[in-house]
Parts: sequence; structure tokens; C-alpha cells
Amino acid sequence: MCEVPCRRVVRAWPALVALLVATLLPAIVAAQGERPFNQGWASGTPTIAIGVVTILYADDFAHQQAQLVHLFRDERTGESFRLRFEHDAPKTVRSGARIQVAGRTYGTGAYGSELYVAGCCDSATSTTDSTGRALSTGALASGDQHALVMIANFRDATVSCSKNAIDDAMFSDPGGLSVNGLYKASSIGRVSFSGQVVGPYPLTASSADSCDMSGWADAADAQATSAGLDLTAYPRKVYVMPPNTCPGAGLGTVGTVQNSRAWIFSCDLKGVFAHEIGHNLGMDHASTPTQEYGDSTDPMAIGSWMLHGVNAPHRLAMGWLAATDAPIVSESGEYDVAALATDPAQATAPQTIRIAKPDTLEYYYLSYRTPAGVDSYIDGSYYDRLSVHSYNSDGTLAKTYLLAGLGDGETFTDAINGLTITQTSHDASHATARIAFASTCVASSPAITLTPQTQSAPAGSSVNYTVSITNRNASTCPSSTFSLSDAGPSGWTTAVSPASLTLGSGATGQAVATLVSAPAAPIGTYNATINASDVTMPTAVASTIAAYTVQAPKDGIAPSAPSALTASVNQKRKQIALSWKAASDNVGVAGYRVWRNGTLAATTTTTGWTDQAWSAGATYTYSVSAYDAAGNMSAPGSTATVTLPGGGGTGGTGGGKKP
Repeated sequence: MCEVPCRRVVRAWPALVALLVATLLPAIVAAQGERPFNQGWASGTPTIAIGVVTILYADDFAHQQAQLVHLFRDERTGESFRLRFEHDAPKTVRSGARIQVAGRTYGTGAYGSELYVAGCCDSATSTTDSTGRALSTGALASGDQHALVMIANFRDATVSCSKNAIDDAMFSDPGGLSVNGLYKASSIGRVSFSGQVVGPYPLTASSADSCDMSGWADAADAQATSAGLDLTAYPRKVYVMPPNTCPGAGLGTVGTVQNSRAWIFSCDLKGVFAHEIGHNLGMDHASTPTQEYGDSTDPMAIGSWMLHGVNAPHRLAMGWLAATDAPIVSESGEYDVAALATDPAQATAPQTIRIAKPDTLEYYYLSYRTPAGVDSYIDGSYYDRLSVHSYNSDGTLAKTYLLAGLGDGETFTDAINGLTITQTSHDASHATARIAFASTCVASSPAITLTPQTQSAPAGSSVNYTVSITNRNASTCPSSTFSLSDAGPSGWTTAVSPASLTLGSGATGQAVATLVSAPAAPIGTYNATINASDVTMPTAVASTIAAYTVQAPKDGIAPSAPSALTASVNQKRKQIALSWKAASDNVGVAGYRVWRNGTLAATTTTTGWTDQAWSAGATYTYSVSAYDAAGNMSAPGSTATVTLPGGGGTGGTGGGKKP
């Protein structure tokens, strides 16, 4: 769907996913007692029951498998069932609802007895919970969420994490890398978590027993109550247990404002805590079209040791962004999108833009991610890009889908709805999106670049710059003719050839700008302006600066070579920091050139530079040369070599130092 390849975005591994589905899914299904609906219905015993339904997600990150499970307890017999539906589960049934179901019971599975329901229970759905209180209709959690975290051990297995480590993961990590810190930051203070960690409580069960997470949780609750804790003071309950026969790394009840439960079977992965508690808050998975957990810009993707900032559609659905922070766009034009990590009170533009998707009654969501706050721990390949999500915002449980991440000049196209989205530019605070609806010409400023950006020569010398112009008008626009002009300091001679370029949408052309400094120009750096404009489209204008340093005549004496070069890797920020000792010169050192693997990487006037290039597993060798005002260059000094960590985090996320 991207006209220009969207690099490193939407990390879909179709062949791997197909292999997993073909080889692992049958084994998982068999182990969990799954069987075709028709078999259970045909062989089952007719049953009518009334009771409370609990909806939860079982998350098997290792196999990219998720199960949305409906558990039901018959209030007359006390027997528990897993509800199995002929088609999709009805969206009107909410967790905690008291309902009447008619179906057929047959066999057992991973969650106990199974009750097969045809059609289901919409007409019998109650608006009250088991206590007779009215059920929330889409109410969102807000304020402090008081949580009790209970450690529970099996006869044959114990939780490997300490109380302090679990407390850090949930509440009090000093660096803010906790579930509390994540949701407090992503919600702009609207949701926080506080509480305590208790236990460990011994269970009579073995880790090899059939999955009975409700029974295990009840046993832990009973022991906590016996220890003097008032469980009614904790609307959120989290059970940390060793790995067991329950599928996956964790489970969480879905969208229960009060009395939610989350089960954590991988205590050393903070992302599992955040993921299951995200289900408690009412969020579904952060997916891509090919992967259930594929959107690594959100905690509702794969739960790993990292904590990811929440994506834009989830923030809006949870009420953490106001509608004014996510306007709906219906006209072609250029729109700024502020960084999602910015405090809305400080944002200079909307933090999300929504675009209607009429064919599916969804919306596209455009957001911009930068390495700030909790967004510092998302996959680095999404930085400085527009994230394009789709999401069904009708208030029911639904996945968000990451479709693309657009760098400058990259385009996402929806041919069915006649829509193109292009990121035209970005900076630290915002990105600019050009949105074009079918048959509408949207003019945009051309891109203009110089090679090189700066040059040095003695006074009176002529230097040339290559000028590149790219037409960034929408594809529905006709070709544009850009007039090229320049302006330099007084007494200088300037020229651009050719004086105009005719370019179609997306095309790039080149010209040559020539600058001749005044013969008596003093030593120093001067700027000339190169302009490009389309006279038929007043908005299609751009300019850039050509820097010209007038240097002293060559004196034939080069500076000394810089020494003591060091290179240090900051894995968390994906940077390599270089530093060296200053060189010396008979006139004075003007600056330094930094070489990476024999190729010029940067020019700087200081004795340090930070390399933003990062390719997992790559080896970089650096050296530095000094130059003086006359243009004399030293030999390279000492070298420094680094090898970057290979591979990324769990589920395709970028590598980094474990927080």
C-alpha cells in the first residue's frame, strides 16, 4: 500500500507466521481441547443457565496466538464453563454482565467444561452485574487504580522474581519504567496505579495441573484476606505465578472498571504486566494486518522487557486525548501533526489527525512518534515518521492496526477511498502530512537540497554547488516549472544554471549554483540564498542556504593529527558518542572531519560528535582529521572501532539496554 517502500515498518513476517500457523497451531489447539463447534453442538447435552460472564484475553506471545475467552459461572449450580460461540462473540455482552444462555455442554478444554451456544444471548443480556448494580456502558477508567499484586507459588514451582522487582515493575521503578509510569505518562496524568505486592502464597495445585486461573486466584484472595487485607479496597488485582499449563505469558480480564484480574506468568517481563493491565483498562491488541501483536509502538503488542508508549487510537479511545486533539480531516491540504509524546497543553498542532475510511466505517489515525518520555522505548525505526493506523472507534472491543510508517517523501495510498497521505517534512516537534483526496491537486513546497552544503576557498575564488529540486505536489497535479534564483553578499557574483526546471509530481531535477566571492572579502563564512518557486502555485516555494567560507591563502602547514579518539555506545538511545583531544596549528584549527569506515561522516568545530547511524550488528571504525582556515588537512589521528549489538528486542522491537 506504500508507493515508496516504508522502510523497516509494519514488521510482517508472512512466511514465518504461515509456518507457525501450519506447524504449531494444531498442537496448541489439541493441547487446549479445542474442537469444531459443530462437533460440540451435535454431541452436547442441552443446557439453560443464568450467571455472570467474565471476558478475558489469553496471550501466547511466543506463538503469536491470542484467545478471547468468555468464562461463565452458572449461579444455580456453581459450575463454571467456557462459552463457545458458533460465530463471533456478541459485542453487546460485557464482562461482568449477568446473562441467560441456552446451549449444549460437551467435554472439557483448557478452561474446564465447555458450553456451546448458537446465536447467543443478546436478548437475554442483563444491564446489571451479579450484585444487581447497573453495568457501565463503555465507562472509562480514570484516576488512581488501586492494585493488589499477589505472588502465588505452586507445589513444584516458585516465582523467580523478588517482591522488590515486581514492585518496581508495577509501581515504583525509580526511572519511571513501571506500569504506573507508563500509563500515567500516556494518559497525561488521567490514570495512575498504586498499591502493594504481597505473598508469596502457597497453592495446593501443581504447575502441571489443568489451567484453573480463577480457582488459583480465589485461593490467593482467601490467603490475602486471612492475612488481614481488605480486598474490597483493591479494584485491580494482579496474580504473579510461575509458568504453568495456562496458554501464554499472561491473561487479563477485558474492560472491567471494577474488580479486574490479571495473571502474569512471566514476572521478569514488564511488558506483560502492562499488556494484561491494558486489557483490564479496555484495550484490545495493537496489531498489523499480518500479525496479532505486530505494532511495537504500543504496549498491547508483544509483552517484552520494554515498556512502549500507547499509540494514538488507543489514547483517543481511552479518553486520554480530547476530540480537539484529533480533528477529522475531509479536505485536501497540508496538516501539521505534533509529537504524540508532547503534553497536549504544550502542543502547537493536533497530536492525531483522523480521516474517514468509508468502505469499512473506520478511521485512519495519523500520529508522529519521537524519542521522548515513554516513547523513548518504542522501536527506533518509527521515530521521525508518521504512523498510519486504522481503528474501529464504535466503542466496542476492537484491535488497532498499524499500516505504515512514513518518512519524508513516502506515501501511503488507499485506492478504494481515493486517498494519499505523504509525510513532506518533520522536525523535533511535529511532522507535516500532505493529505490528498481523489481528483484534487494539492500544492506543496518543493524539496531543495545542496551538495555540498558548505565550501571553502580563498577570496575571489569560484565554487559550484549542485542544486536538487524535487516536486512534492500531489500526484493529481500537473507538472510544475520551477524558477531558480540566487542572492549573495554585496560585491559577490552569483548564478544558477539552468534558470528553470520542469518536473512532474515526485520527480527530481538538478542545476548548478556558482558563487564567486569578492576579491577583497575578509576571512569568514558568508551565506547565499538559493530559491525555487512555481509562479502558478504561490504555495510551492522553497529556499536553502549555501555557505561559503573565505579562507586564508594556503600556508602549506597542516594541523597536527587529533589524538586519543574514543567511541562509546549508548544502546538505549542508539547512538555512538565520539570524543578526542584537540589538534594544534600554526594559525589555528578551524574544525574537524569525522570518518566512518573510510567515508566522511561529519564536519564539526568541536572535539566531539554523536553518530546517530545505527545498524544492529554493524562494525564501525572511526578516525578524525583536523583542518585549518587555509584548508590544510592533517593526517587522520588514532582510530576507534565499535561493534553494535546484533538483533532486536522481543517481537522485532529495536535493540537497547534493558531498563
